[in-house]
Amino acid sequence: MDKMTLVLRTLDELNHYIPRCSVQCEKVSKWTVGMQIEHCILGTRGICNAIVHSKPHTGKIKKGLLRRIIFLTGTIPRGRGKAPDASLPNEEITESGLRELLSKAKLSVQQAAESNYECWWAHIRFGVMKRDEALKFVEIHNKHHLKIISDILSEANQRN
Repeated sequence: MDKMTLVLRTLDELNHYIPRCSVQCEKVSKWTVGMQIEHCILGTRGICNAIVHSKPHTGKIKKGLLRRIIFLTGTIPRGRGKAPDASLPNEEITESGLRELLSKAKLSVQQAAESNYECWWAHIRFGVMKRDEALKFVEIHNKHHLKIISDILSEANQRN
């Protein structure tokens, strides 16, 4: 399955949770389900837009140990990173707002997937990632937050 399809699949899964956007469980995360979703959407759009607007990368790409582990395992350790300001969610989230952002994110993914495979995005800690690797990172990142959402909802259900 291609990278675009895998990213779009995570966005579809996020869409499934939009009706539960106000659920929060501070034991799992300070963010609500909606904030988790918005963060994923903002991150997806930011990465994809960077790919679309980049010129093909010709330099050497350095891959550190943590980056290799994350790509090998397909998981991101919890509580280790800090979201960049551009992907920080708004506390005033609505279902309709999330759906609108989600449709824009899907378009961004399609545009990134159609760009030159040498186009790139730079992560603050993991460095330059060419298109396919950046899309793989989006998938891993979104799955990380889908797991957090699942844990929030499980904890919230146990309390009720």
